[in-house]
Amino acid sequence: MDDLMAKASGEFWVLIGSGIGIALAAVLLALMGAVRDWLFNLVPQLIGKLKKSYPDRKDAEQNQRVYTELVEMRALTDADRSYVLRFHNGNEFLPDNPVWKVSCTHEIVKAGVSYESAELQGLLVSRIHNLIDSLITGQSSYPGVKLVDCSKCQFKSKCDRENKHVVVVQVDEMENSFGRFLLESHNIKTIVQSGMVNGGRVFGLVGIDICDAKLADDEMIREAADRVCRTAEKIQYFLQFKNAPASVPPSIKNQ
Repeated sequence: MDDLMAKASGEFWVLIGSGIGIALAAVLLALMGAVRDWLFNLVPQLIGKLKKSYPDRKDAEQNQRVYTELVEMRALTDADRSYVLRFHNGNEFLPDNPVWKVSCTHEIVKAGVSYESAELQGLLVSRIHNLIDSLITGQSSYPGVKLVDCSKCQFKSKCDRENKHVVVVQVDEMENSFGRFLLESHNIKTIVQSGMVNGGRVFGLVGIDICDAKLADDEMIREAADRVCRTAEKIQYFLQFKNAPASVPPSIKNQ
């Protein structure tokens, strides 16, 4: 009797073990199937991202449009330098604060003026906050940094921008800061800048540098501010829409 019970008990546990083995095998097969499907979907995505990482004809056309606008803006304002700066996030400061940086992506200079874009890469926004804050907030609270009244802009009737803030910075009137040191080290006397906006958020700026002498005449400042704001409107359109048509929307066409 004991032998029969022992035999029955052994067979029972064999069946239990077999059932567990089958269940584990089924789970394993299901997991393998899920991994296979995940990889099947992931590989095309990775290939697509790799393809997008290479410049194409659209990128070349986009850059050409930006440079064309910068060349015209520099000439019309008689500035020493015109440029595009764009914000980006490299890493994070603890606890979970993005490290906002700014880099120069496009630059045009007058003959005899040095290019500075190589040095303006990955600059911490926090170090030049007094030059950036007014473009974002529309409020001027720093010495030497003034907002231009957009209600008097010569392009007002055709302007359709979300953010119309234009900032004029007179370097010799700035407080002692890294921003002032940076500008003075490049012999910059006046800068005029306007933000580029997408969805209500500033993603970069367009600006000009005046190096020979301070831009002090009110009419010249007004003209420069209008031109910079107008150019920022066009360039933000080109940078937001890579496949933008060759002609810009009616709201930002030249007068």
